[in-house]
Amino acid sequence: MKKACAVVFLSLLIGVPFCGYAQTQDLDEGIEKVGVIHNIAGDRLVENVGGIYQPEGIDKYMKRRFDQVEGDIAAVNAKLAAISKQIEGLKKTE
Repeated sequence: MKKACAVVFLSLLIGVPFCGYAQTQDLDEGIEKVGVIHNIAGDRLVENVGGIYQPEGIDKYMKRRFDQVEGDIAAVNAKLAAISKQIEGLKKTE
């Protein structure tokens, strides 16, 4: 039990300094959009809600990002299917 606690403690101790390293410079300096500096991701949109410019909701942002990843995965699956057909064609010719 003590060994497991020591392993967890050391992994946390080693991992904590790297958490700050993973942040991007955009978040530290802020991004100017529509004349206002926002502390948001560079690809996050700014909306006009009731005459006030503010970053889009995190739900809209994450949905847009997940849809993009889903499209990328679909493209990779299509390429893999085409490669599989080519491989099957090569096996039949042998």
